[in-house]
Amino acid sequence: MLSSRAIRKIFSAKLVWAMLALLPGWMSWSMLAGEPGKARDMREPAEFDYEVRLGWAGIPLMDAVMFYDGYSPFAVYDVSWYQPTSMESIYRGYRGPGYMTGIISAEVDFNFKRWFALTLGLGFNGMYQDVYDTMTGRKAGCNRGVSVSVLPEARFNWLNRGMVRMYSSVGLGIVLGVQRNVDYGNSNFVLYPAVQFTPAGISVGRRVYGFAECGVGTQFTGGMAGVGVRF
Repeated sequence: MLSSRAIRKIFSAKLVWAMLALLPGWMSWSMLAGEPGKARDMREPAEFDYEVRLGWAGIPLMDAVMFYDGYSPFAVYDVSWYQPTSMESIYRGYRGPGYMTGIISAEVDFNFKRWFALTLGLGFNGMYQDVYDTMTGRKAGCNRGVSVSVLPEARFNWLNRGMVRMYSSVGLGIVLGVQRNVDYGNSNFVLYPAVQFTPAGISVGRRVYGFAECGVGTQFTGGMAGVGVRF
């Protein structure tokens, strides 16, 4: 039967080996945290008061629906919308593939706490689509459009460890746009709400950083990536 002293020695040895096994992971986490062995209080004031970010996101779904379909309930046209006759339908030009720049965004962030920030973002999206003559197949013109979004957001940092931040955000704003359809011979002004939700995002870096996030909403659905600077 083992004595209490032997049991303590065995327990101490196992404890040391366990600590040594966990040491590499602990050191890696400490390097990411910026303060080894200390958990920062998320209620403390933010380390940096402001941030400026530039990013790019994929195809805006609302712009795609409105631009490529040629008609939208959110659009105000400069001519009365009409149903073409059968002959007009036959001889009107047909559309080729449509293209977009995707959302090119710039935003300013105001950090109030380590866990909370308010942001104001501007987004730009350019659109074009070739139109071809039905009889000859030659290019007859190009449908074009631009949209600009104004999107205030609330961002919640649920991990803030110096070099690494993980967050979620929600925003509500507006999108303004102008579209020119040469095949229908009209222009239209577009106005619709911008509702955006980011379930998860990550930034890596301290003062200058890169970020990536996934989002769903009228502004874009999919991923966004970019760079930012804190000051």
